[in-house]
Amino acid sequence: MWSVSFNFHERFEIVTPVNVASMELGQVAFHLLALDSADAAEVNGFLETYRCGVIFHDGKKVSADRLPAILPLEQAILRQFVKTVLLVPPSERWAVDVPPSKRLAVFCHLNPHRELIRRRFERIIMTPSTTTRREVFGWKKSRIKEQLEEWSSAWEKREEQPDLLKQVLTEWESYAWRYRTNDLLAIPWLELHLLAEHNIFVRECPSCRRYFVPRPVNTMYCSKCRQDGSRQRNYWQQKWMNMSDEEKEAKRKRDREHKRLMRQIKRLHAEGYSGQEIARLVGKEEWWVQQRLRGKRSSRKGQ
Repeated sequence: MWSVSFNFHERFEIVTPVNVASMELGQVAFHLLALDSADAAEVNGFLETYRCGVIFHDGKKVSADRLPAILPLEQAILRQFVKTVLLVPPSERWAVDVPPSKRLAVFCHLNPHRELIRRRFERIIMTPSTTTRREVFGWKKSRIKEQLEEWSSAWEKREEQPDLLKQVLTEWESYAWRYRTNDLLAIPWLELHLLAEHNIFVRECPSCRRYFVPRPVNTMYCSKCRQDGSRQRNYWQQKWMNMSDEEKEAKRKRDREHKRLMRQIKRLHAEGYSGQEIARLVGKEEWWVQQRLRGKRSSRKGQ
């Protein structure tokens, strides 16, 4: 049995049980969509992550070993949902400026697999609850230990000092709907429909091609790819791919001229010229030369 809770105001999601904890919205759906159904190691890793031994197919409980056979169809329908309802920029012109909650009607009426989706939702139980605030997970261990001790003390004294327990509860927890299901494949559908309900868009990372919830919405790359390299490098890689041959040649020329200029500035600086003298010789402003000598590239406005 899995438990899933969401807080869309702070944009996090908690799934239990799971071997690798995450709080990203749509975590199970995006993990499932990234799987290669022909790769047994990937599929087994997915099942182990969520401690799954059985799944449901056509309303019947079957061994999780059947997942590779079921996965292609499930992925195809989920991917169509993302492209039709959640994707930004949208894959079709009609969806421009249409929020996900309104796009949902198009998918519901035109998708031929409504019965499969209905069966997934039949296995979900929804109850009001509370969940640990997201910021608690960022606390240092020493602070968490102190708070746990305070929690225990407040609970023991709840009858004599009820206000103390109320204060601790408001610091630790926030309201959230909790969903329970014994069908792991129901969780991706729950996640994606709730994203649509709350008008939260999904973007496809141009580097790894995985889906993710962009925060802010103009974020181009997923968190993993942003860690692998600077956002500026990723931006120029994508921009280079979209350039024409003439634009690429013009950029190469600008880059060569810039490198020659930088070598000239460094040589003059090494010969003892001042920033003002270098600026006059190379035809640039002094502040610009000083920035380059310090290894910075910010504009005058950003100083």
